[in-house]
Amino acid sequence: DNENATAMPCENGMAGIYPCMGYDFMSNISLEIMSAESGNDIWGWTDEETGKEYALMGLDNGTAFIDISDAVNPIYLGKLPTATSASSWRDVKVYDDYAYIVSEANNHGVQIFD
Repeated sequence: DNENATAMPCENGMAGIYPCMGYDFMSNISLEIMSAESGNDIWGWTDEETGKEYALMGLDNGTAFIDISDAVNPIYLGKLPTATSASSWRDVKVYDDYAYIVSEANNHGVQIFD
């Protein structure tokens, strides 16, 4: 269960407890569900064949993959564990349907996810 919060419209600069600057709050998935202590980066990707949308989120201990095709009901698909040790910084970018993941952790290098 993703423990999604209820969607909230952006009104007077706030969507519930969150500052919003014109964007509605749709849902969230807790770090606990992703077995992580912190997150630091997020990147979107759309599968051209299916039209499904995904969020790829950098975590302290890996990279989470979330189906956000239904923004109110995101689905946590799983996590690619870090190549080395936990880190407060991880960056994700997508090019030609491959996710490229880097971290400042010693000897991490580049993880490539298809």
